[in-house]
Amino acid sequence: ISDGPAISLTSWVYNLKGGLSTMDRLRARALESLVLVQAMIGAYDKVSDAFGSTSWIASLRADTGPTWRDLPIPTGTRQGWGAVEAPRGALMHQVTIHNGKITKYQCIVPTTWNASPKDFANKRGPMEQAMIGVPYAARVGTFTKQDGSPGDGHGGVEVLRVAQSFDPCIACAVH
Repeated sequence: ISDGPAISLTSWVYNLKGGLSTMDRLRARALESLVLVQAMIGAYDKVSDAFGSTSWIASLRADTGPTWRDLPIPTGTRQGWGAVEAPRGALMHQVTIHNGKITKYQCIVPTTWNASPKDFANKRGPMEQAMIGVPYAARVGTFTKQDGSPGDGHGGVEVLRVAQSFDPCIACAVH
């Protein structure tokens, strides 16, 4: 992020202090997007009303070589893994192949890390830790069911917002 006439991160965010709230996580996601866009196309310059020349996109070129290599199917037993920092957090795949067939496959997704319970050192996972102290109302109000009868609303909406601010995978969000 440029310190010159280009827009700095702090000038885009009023009263930026950081923290652990739901709003801080949502704000951090937006700020990460700003940083990535500035890295891709350059920082926006208020004076010239244009994007700067610090773009890495301009340096990309199409490769004319092959994009696929036809490799033989491995024999025997092979193991491998790959890890990457994905938008939601750390993502890891582990695989075991025996005589050309996958015998074991495990995908450890960011929600596994973020929503994990206490670890071996009795330390809470980030999502659980963020929910401590979040107010909970036992009864919020009433609503009308499809059949027209009244129903009772229940609390927990703020806890749900905290969990959703971690952007869980679809299957975990449904739970």
